[in-house]
Amino acid sequence: MSPELVPSNVVDQRHKGSLFTLFLHSPLAAFCLICNVQSLPLALWDRGQAIVDRFLAEAGRLMMRSRQIDAAYLQYYRDDFLRLLVLRYLFCSACLRLHRSFRGPRYYPASLPPLPEQLLLEGGVVSGSAGGGGAVGLQRLVLDLANLMNARAAFSYGPAAQEDISV
Repeated sequence: MSPELVPSNVVDQRHKGSLFTLFLHSPLAAFCLICNVQSLPLALWDRGQAIVDRFLAEAGRLMMRSRQIDAAYLQYYRDDFLRLLVLRYLFCSACLRLHRSFRGPRYYPASLPPLPEQLLLEGGVVSGSAGGGGAVGLQRLVLDLANLMNARAAFSYGPAAQEDISV
């Protein structure tokens, strides 16, 4: 599941755990790490956490609406802890695919069974195509979080960025 590579500009914290593990444990802390945000006032942390929570809620809604989702993921949805891990996986995937330093599939997490491409497209994890109502929503939430952290320049978005974030 964990990406094979981490860009050199992201501080290597493997002795403390992988970046993927950090995304599963504390998505906002992992986001701060890839954005090189080293300190954050509590009020800003709370606003960032609210954006992460909105992303997880929207991603969950999109997953439950998907008709192409593997039954294994629906089994995970019955357990609160496993559901949270799957949603945090989606947040990790969205952030890494939109971040300019993470280029190519070896930098992204992978899942087995794979999540349906349509879910990723509609959810905005892979691209912002006009296919689904949630596409811009999830990407917009990641970019809102980047704006909040003053790290917007580190992220790609829009038609010109399609090549940067496609699988």
